[in-house]
Amino acid sequence: SVSEQAVNSGGKVTGHVSGYYQLSSGQVMSFAGYEGTFNPAKVLASLGQVGQGGQTYPAGTHGGKLACIPSAGTPGGTVCVWVTTTTLGVTEFFASTGAPENVTDQPKAAQDTVNFRADAEAAKS
Repeated sequence: SVSEQAVNSGGKVTGHVSGYYQLSSGQVMSFAGYEGTFNPAKVLASLGQVGQGGQTYPAGTHGGKLACIPSAGTPGGTVCVWVTTTTLGVTEFFASTGAPENVTDQPKAAQDTVNFRADAEAAKS
């Protein structure tokens, strides 16, 4: 998992939250958030072990780094990760059937992740 990769790359997790959110057309986005200490460059480099074809995207007003990648497997899915030195968030996308979904519009998956993060940061403060 991405969180295991983050810890293996020298990070430390001190807190964890998770949830599932229904998007349009029955698609579901899962979220796992971690607090701790992370090396953003190493976390993003570790995404190469999740799949291939990853892209970086603007991380939004809360800063950090954001990348999305199609994950390996059958069926494959899409995983997005945002990371700062103190937070790590992972979103994954699922079809209404519950199967992992490889999102064809990866920039939209990245924007959904940024939007969710903004909501999570607002709820936290």
